[in-house]
Amino acid sequence: MFNKKILTKKDLILVGILLAAAIICILLANAPSRGGGLTAVITQDGRLLYSVELSSVKEPYTIKIDGDYPLEIRLESKAVQVQNASCKDKLCMASGRLDRAGQQAVCLPNRTVVRIVSSSDKSEEWDAVTG
Repeated sequence: MFNKKILTKKDLILVGILLAAAIICILLANAPSRGGGLTAVITQDGRLLYSVELSSVKEPYTIKIDGDYPLEIRLESKAVQVQNASCKDKLCMASGRLDRAGQQAVCLPNRTVVRIVSSSDKSEEWDAVTG
């Protein structure tokens, strides 16, 4: 009765272009940061405790953060992670290794934030939501 194709040649080209654009966006989002290197910024109650340039870390070491629920944070040359937490939920440990700018681990019971920023831009980062 009807002899009409569901997808035309132009439709297939459009789908191919959209698929290629999506793959490029995924690759760019997961690419390692370029410029400067990474800095681990550790704050508690909004106060800066440590700011460590990760490229300057020669041997991995651990920082102990005191508070209601003490933490152990492991710093390496290319990453940082919450190694041990004394709170019961341990969500900050579930964040895993932080190795890209913008990643962070938050321990709410101890009011501690560990985040990675690009060393070339230590200013506060703005996004589409905050303006």
